[in-house]
Amino acid sequence: MKILLKNGPEHGRTITADQYCGDFHEVHRTPDGYSYQLTDRRDDRGRRIAVGYPD
Repeated sequence: MKILLKNGPEHGRTITADQYCGDFHEVHRTPDGYSYQLTDRRDDRGRRIAVGYPD
């Protein structure tokens, strides 16, 4: 599964499902203090969207 990162320092980056951090809802964490949470939304290419939040 392809996941599009939105908001935060890595906005626009696409990651794959095998890059999950472990928790299904948290799909990516940045060294500068952002975590990306998976949503049920998809973009026009069918990628799931994850939204970044500061920790």
